[in-house]
Formats: sequence, structure tokens, C-alpha cells
Amino acid sequence: IISILWDMGAHITIENMRQLGNEPMADLHINGRALKGVDIALEHVPLAIDEFPALFIAAANATGITRLQGAAELRVKESDRIDVMAAGLKTLGIEVETSD
Repeated sequence: IISILWDMGAHITIENMRQLGNEPMADLHINGRALKGVDIALEHVPLAIDEFPALFIAAANATGITRLQGAAELRVKESDRIDVMAAGLKTLGIEVETSD
């Protein structure tokens, strides 16, 4: 998710990287800045599959268009996350287009 946000222009620095058990941890420092729409790289999709709802919110606030491909898994999680997020964003007046 951080790589995608960096692509969108986010200013995020990672410090104090460490392990807790078998999980990587770090301190993130985030400075507010305008984001831009991007075509999300296919190699980022499997690494951020559970974070896409939050990324959809970031994309809704970015200038330009954000495109996501290769995330069909989002349609078969606990719910169809793509349709659920699209419906919520449309309710807020955000222009959203989905495809199968």
C-alpha cells in the first residue's frame, strides 16, 4: 500500500524498521500533500489486496483517474468489495466505473 501511495505522490517516510515476532514493523511519518491518480501496477495488487478499500478512498480524493486491474479477488472476499466500495463512493458523489 505504501508503494502505491508513493506512486500517487504521498510523502511517507519509513523509520525504525524492526521485527516483532515474525512481522515487520516500522514508524511511518506522513506529511499531507495532494495525491494524483495512477494506474496501479499489477505487481502491487497481490501485496495490497486487503488494503484496497482504504486506497479507494485515497483515489477518490486524488486529482485525475486511478485505475485498478487484476484485483478480481476483491469480488470474492467476504463480500464483493469492488461493488460495495463503488456504491459507497457513488453515494458520496464520486464518479466510479467498474468492470468484471
